[in-house]
Amino acid sequence: MADFCNEIEKRGLDQHNVFLFSLFAAIVELGLVNQGVLNEVTKMIADNLIKYYEVLGQGPSVNTDNQDNNEDENTLDNIKSIFIFFNNELNLVKEYNIEQSEGFIKLFIKGDLCKVCPKGLGGAHLKGSLCIIPHLSMRLINHYLPAREKIALERDKPGLVKKQGDCIVTFEPC
Repeated sequence: MADFCNEIEKRGLDQHNVFLFSLFAAIVELGLVNQGVLNEVTKMIADNLIKYYEVLGQGPSVNTDNQDNNEDENTLDNIKSIFIFFNNELNLVKEYNIEQSEGFIKLFIKGDLCKVCPKGLGGAHLKGSLCIIPHLSMRLINHYLPAREKIALERDKPGLVKKQGDCIVTFEPC
């Protein structure tokens, strides 16, 4: 229990974070879900979030005018804006960075500060990352991006790769 209490403080968790990762971890532990099902459920959650913010008349700001920047910079700025909006609203991760490199856009999440990790926080034991962030992010980002800027998760790779304490989600242009 002391470890869990330390994680609450370290990651800056609120009651919604505890509820969400505990729910995912419990469902996984009961054998009711796997990574594939979780990916599809996460897309449905994203669709409902989009509807929610549309009803409220809120959402991220995106630049649809590409005259000031080159297209890659504009896409990166838009993706950052969308992720910042939803991270602020949903309180998903404490520390992250979004970069563009060699045609890919990478979301680096400080793994031990993620607020929705069903493995790191909820103790779920199953193959795969069980992470909701790759598919949630992709669905939300693509809804708000102009058509010419749409992204997909990197082909032939898992949605999330852990490397040196970071969780890395890699997107590529569609």
